[in-house]
Amino acid sequence: MKRIIITLVLVTALLSPNIAMANISNLIPPFHWTYHSLSNLSAKGLIGEQVVPGKSAFTPEQVVALVVMALKHAENDITKLGDAELSSMRQLASAYRPYFKEAGYDYNTIRNDIEMVAIRAGLTAIETNGGFTPNPKTLSAKAAYAVNKFTFDLYRQGAAERGHRNLFISPYSVTSALAMTYAGARGITEQQMEKVLSLSPDIHKNMGALINEINSVPQDIAQVHTANAVWPAKQEKILPEYAQTVRDYYNAGLTPLNYRANPESARKTINKWVEKQTQQRIKDIIGPGVLSKETLMVLTNAVYFKSSWLEEFQSVNTVPRPFWISPERSVKVLTMNRTGEQVDYAKLSDAEILELPYKGGRFSMLVLLPDKKSDIETLEKALSAEQLSKWIAAMTPQKVKIYLPKFKQENDYELAQTLAKMGMPSAFSPEAADFSGITGLDDLYISNIVHKTFIEVAEVGTEAAAATAVIMMRTSMPAPDDDAVVFRAERPFIYIIRDNTTGAIIFIGRYTRP
Repeated sequence: MKRIIITLVLVTALLSPNIAMANISNLIPPFHWTYHSLSNLSAKGLIGEQVVPGKSAFTPEQVVALVVMALKHAENDITKLGDAELSSMRQLASAYRPYFKEAGYDYNTIRNDIEMVAIRAGLTAIETNGGFTPNPKTLSAKAAYAVNKFTFDLYRQGAAERGHRNLFISPYSVTSALAMTYAGARGITEQQMEKVLSLSPDIHKNMGALINEINSVPQDIAQVHTANAVWPAKQEKILPEYAQTVRDYYNAGLTPLNYRANPESARKTINKWVEKQTQQRIKDIIGPGVLSKETLMVLTNAVYFKSSWLEEFQSVNTVPRPFWISPERSVKVLTMNRTGEQVDYAKLSDAEILELPYKGGRFSMLVLLPDKKSDIETLEKALSAEQLSKWIAAMTPQKVKIYLPKFKQENDYELAQTLAKMGMPSAFSPEAADFSGITGLDDLYISNIVHKTFIEVAEVGTEAAAATAVIMMRTSMPAPDDDAVVFRAERPFIYIIRDNTTGAIIFIGRYTRP
């Protein structure tokens, strides 16, 4: 009997050399469900071990180490993470929670990191069993995912409507303002807004976490600020539940205004608030005559961003260079240039992508440049939150000679028709809109959504601002180095300003002509 036992131990050790030094008595039984879950991760290349149920043998501490390994691989390549793999990671983490500390890991940190990468992969459901509670960063990542899903739908619709003109919007600002409106939506209006804006009933706590996350960025990294406000008509009674939602999650003050007596004075009050929140970059968000005696409410969001490049461009190197509006036509535009030794860059099938980090690395500008044989319209059709994540994962540090136009843009948009075309027409219909969650009465509709943006890209960094106003009415009314990649943004390109911590896209635009 003794000889048989020794033989079995030796066979086990040979089959699993990684546990030769492990405590044999602590091994998980060969046909335990653990190995089936691990084999799912192994098949996708998320762990370096080949796992065969019935033959493999691991200790609980080794299982924890393999879960952490799978997480790191998924973070590096989110395309490897699907529903089955995510379920296996969650199941294993929850089952072996007591062993995380022994293996040198914090359970809650690993679980939250799993949820963060799941969100990046578009797998947004969060399990809360096993004593796990998502932290604020996980909640903010869920909000960021919703913002990013909406980003590219809004961008494509706006691009189609504006033809070949420049475009610059803040989907983060638009989402924030409309999420406050959504808090009072009911029925078909609520359903349409959920679909178009990628919202869900838990969006308010998630947006609150995202706003707090962004507003907490230290000043020495970036000046970044988000503010919200609700301006109801003086005579209107707002439901306490709605008032509490916008106060608690959006930090939105409720300031009654007398639209009936003096709509022009109300307009100036709102505009002055927007100017203050955006450092005077967004002025007259609401134009003359837009508000009237019938205005019942205005909801506003303002976003301001200013940060220096991690590596600045030298102004002496900024010179006029051709910018190709079309294959046949070019104009001279002031173009910055520098060589970066370790620049995240990737050559894609029909485009190039480059990352320009800002000071501290918290925020970055991503520049998407179509190939000469392609065009910006083709690139825009391919844009999605999931596709962007894949492109980002493909980037590697390289030596790159960078050419980037120096530019400043101011844009204004009316988004009512745009959003109606995207699939939420009832919100803008006096007959069909249902915002009874705001006042308790079914008598509100959105008459207009105004969005204004500003951006300046220069040698030292970037300054950008945006504001959104949702207006509601009553229904009865030098030569490159030889060994350097050359990235020359000399033709229309797309650019994105992104929060690298949450993944949220704060701004997105295209530069098509000076």
